[in-house]
Amino acid sequence: MHFFRQVLSFMVSPFSIPNPSAFSGYLSKTIGQVHWLIHSQHSFLIPFLEQMKDATTETLLAIPRFRRHQYKKMGEFEISHGGRNETYLVKIYNYPHLFQKIKQCFKHTRGFHEFNATYQTAMRGIPVEVPVACGERKYLFTKESYLIIRKNQAQSVDTGIF
Repeated sequence: MHFFRQVLSFMVSPFSIPNPSAFSGYLSKTIGQVHWLIHSQHSFLIPFLEQMKDATTETLLAIPRFRRHQYKKMGEFEISHGGRNETYLVKIYNYPHLFQKIKQCFKHTRGFHEFNATYQTAMRGIPVEVPVACGERKYLFTKESYLIIRKNQAQSVDTGIF
């Protein structure tokens, strides 16, 4: 049954997150219905994401942030790792309308575009904060895409950068 779901998912939406070998330093993990690309230095997030797999997306957003667009939810969460607390910014793009879902069959998601753009920028030697993880929730059509970025201590919640 799982095989047929994957074949049908590929036929409906061939533009999904590519193989992690295209991105050096990232590993692939499927948790629930979400396919994640996770930076190997931040693989300690996997148990946290596995814990959240059955929860709603609001659970990822421990501290919700103001949003300008209906299709995007933003927030941050904090994890203790190695004796220190690290804060991560989360962007969740949703695709509620049928037209948006059909459009995603022919192109990559917003979350993946942002992930790929920052990854390519970092590979060119420009100093940017490389995303920690990128994910897509699919069931026939793309339902949501996720982007997780480590928050710099210099970034303020009210900057409006994101």
